[in-house]
Amino acid sequence: MTEKIRFINFSPDEFISGVIGMRAIDVGVYWAACSLMYSSGGPINENDERLLRLFSDHKNAIKASINRLIENGKLQRLDSNLAQTRVTKELEKAQTRARKGAESAKTRWGKATTIEQKQRVTGNAPIKIGNANQEPRTTNQEPRTNTTPIVPKGTSGRGYTVDFESWWSEYPNKVGKPVAAKKFKIAIQKASVGELVDGVRRYVRDKPADRAWLNPATFLHQERYNDEPATTDGNFTDSELDRIVLKAAGVEQLATFGGSTPRSDSIGAEGSGNCLEGEFKAR
Repeated sequence: MTEKIRFINFSPDEFISGVIGMRAIDVGVYWAACSLMYSSGGPINENDERLLRLFSDHKNAIKASINRLIENGKLQRLDSNLAQTRVTKELEKAQTRARKGAESAKTRWGKATTIEQKQRVTGNAPIKIGNANQEPRTTNQEPRTNTTPIVPKGTSGRGYTVDFESWWSEYPNKVGKPVAAKKFKIAIQKASVGELVDGVRRYVRDKPADRAWLNPATFLHQERYNDEPATTDGNFTDSELDRIVLKAAGVEQLATFGGSTPRSDSIGAEGSGNCLEGEFKAR
């Protein structure tokens, strides 16, 4: 008995182009007849009740449709059976695939059995290869592939390592994560995770309020985690005080005043305006 074929190659474009201009009932009968041939593994009887029961139309209408399909060359009548050329070819291909698959499985099974016998002779523990009485299953269906992604050990499940995610959670300016992850792989070879995290925390603590946040990738690439910004004791020089006052007044750049920087003691509640006026005159 021929093994039931459960998979065949089907080209929808070829089928559509082959039924253009046909009556709706003829398209339906044609499709049903071919499907029954595939299911049966070959030609079907012209009076097959399965074909007649598929449609609500009268049996005479179905038989008339079959005759039109035969006249148009879509189906062939072999004695009292119906056949179709493409169906016959596809069934032969499917049966060949099934036969080769069965032969290949038996060959593999034979090799596995030989290995197990050799291990018994040499005294090595045999490798358990299924049930010894179980025959290998064969099928002509295409193998199924596992589409479930395998999450590498030590990653968060989205392609990022746990160490990177820990560092990323500390960084305040969360932009360019994929690029940052690449830079992190380089940085982690130069410093530990703890050192990288501590570097971010120092950066967050000491960054001047008027400075923009670095991108994470830039922070890692420039090794800014090694930065140790200088701290101030609260005492400013005269030039530093002048710069602070001028910036608060809206002057972004400090120009020279008579060839030197104006002293902070010349800028008081009443003299600040004179200092700024001198700045603009100097320009």
